[in-house]
Amino acid sequence: MPVSDALAARHRSAQRSGYPAVTQPADQLSFAHAQRGVVENGPVGALAHLGLARAYAQTGDIEKSLAEYREFLTLWKNADPDLRILKDAEAEYKKLSERLPSSL
Repeated sequence: MPVSDALAARHRSAQRSGYPAVTQPADQLSFAHAQRGVVENGPVGALAHLGLARAYAQTGDIEKSLAEYREFLTLWKNADPDLRILKDAEAEYKKLSERLPSSL
């Protein structure tokens, strides 16, 4: 099983359990390494950014979460606007943006 598939499976499992998948620096590095040069601009790489955005939101790291949402939305800017996952990500980004303190 490729590293990126294993990481994606681990992430899905963690999300189902309610435990944020990205809580350790090693997890972040593993995702970054799996993406680099292989799938960065493809659908899998974009979905990795969405997964990281959701995980950071669960841990309360709003700034990192928003940055990952922005990366996902940038990569999918030409996607079909009716895609459910894109609509969900846009709504999640908007809701999270409203929680960001105005001083940042």
